[in-house]
This record gives sequence, C-alpha cells and structure tokens, in this order.
Amino acid sequence: MPAPRVLKWDAGARSRELVHSPSFDSTSPRRTRRRVFTNPFDGCQQCNVNARGTAGAQARACMARKLLRRLVRFRVGTSGANLVEAAVVTPLLLLLTFAIADFGVMFYAYLALENGVSQATRYAVTGNQMTDPNGDPMARDASIKTAMRQATPTLTLPDSAFSFSHMAPGGSGWLAGTGGPNDIEKVSVNYAWDVMTPLMRPFFPGGQVVLHVESAMKNEPRFN
Repeated sequence: MPAPRVLKWDAGARSRELVHSPSFDSTSPRRTRRRVFTNPFDGCQQCNVNARGTAGAQARACMARKLLRRLVRFRVGTSGANLVEAAVVTPLLLLLTFAIADFGVMFYAYLALENGVSQATRYAVTGNQMTDPNGDPMARDASIKTAMRQATPTLTLPDSAFSFSHMAPGGSGWLAGTGGPNDIEKVSVNYAWDVMTPLMRPFFPGGQVVLHVESAMKNEPRFN
C-alpha cells in the first residue's frame, strides 16, 4: 500500500493546494479530491514572513492597510451611482412634497368654505339686509353673499359661485331664489380651486378642483 503524499505549507506563494492522495491504487473508483486555498497575505512580503509563524502586529497592520485601500477604491467606484440615484429620487421627493402642500391648502379652502356657507345661512334665516357704502339697503341675496365673503376673507368668491333655493312649508322640492318666513333656506357655493403643482394639473380637468358646499336652515317666522 503506497504511503499518502503530504504537501508542505508555502506561505509565500499566491495560492497553495492541499491534495489528499488515496491510500489505494489508481484503479479505485474513488477520485482524488483537490482543494485550493488563497493566501490572504499575498502581495506583501512582510505579511508572508510573519504568516509563517504567529501573525504579529505588523501583519495585522499591513492587512488593515490593504482592506482600507480596497474600501477607498470601492468608494470611488460608486460615486457615479450615488449621483444617478439622487437624480432619480429627488424629482419624486419634490413632487410628493408639493403634492402634500397643495392638498393641504385645498383642504383649508374647503373648511373655510364650509364655515362661510354656514355663517351665510345663519344670516339668511334672519331676513336682514345689509347696506352698501352709500347707505342704501342691499338686496337680500347680495346681503347673503356679503356675509359669506366676510366669513372667508382669504378666498375670492365671484357672484356666479352662489346659488339660492328654498322649500315652502309642506313642499317636496326645492325652488329657485331666496324664501320667505318659515321656508327652508339653502345656500350653495361652487368654488374652483386652481392646482398649484404643475405636474399634477393634467390629472384634473382644466387644472382645477371644484369644491361644493351647501347649508340649509329654516327661516324665522317673521323677518325684521
């Protein structure tokens, strides 16, 4: 029976092979297994010298320098990728930021309109009429519009945004115009909000969002 061959350790080589020779002849069905190991200290004579014994401080310092050089090369190689990622992510982040701000302002306008139409209806049920700057009495619908505008000073409401309807006592449908005593008064407002973010305007017809609010209350039995 032939003796197994043993290869000596060569720390100075770039790689070394450990061969397990069979303890039987070549006619055996088992194959020779070969494993290839890479020397971690290749390329540095000082590391190879220290690797023959116990790895000392110089060997560890040399290995650390090699790892640092590899990290620096990796960092330099990925700087372009960071620019590409920033170019892709930044527009999406800005679009999301402006969209949140746009919807926040639109929600504020909707709440302001709800409060304003409620205040205008409360004024309408009293039957009172305001006076213009010359001291002349205003029409009832004009007085309701003025009350609405006073309750929403941050919004510009044209006359075409208002619509008035009423329901007589015992009635089953709404009639156009302002009602009289004991009628149910309804004030409706349609306000067109312009979308501020340019990239979001194509998603809305005409780049606008129509906000609709209305309020209905019963008129007082007697107008002053």
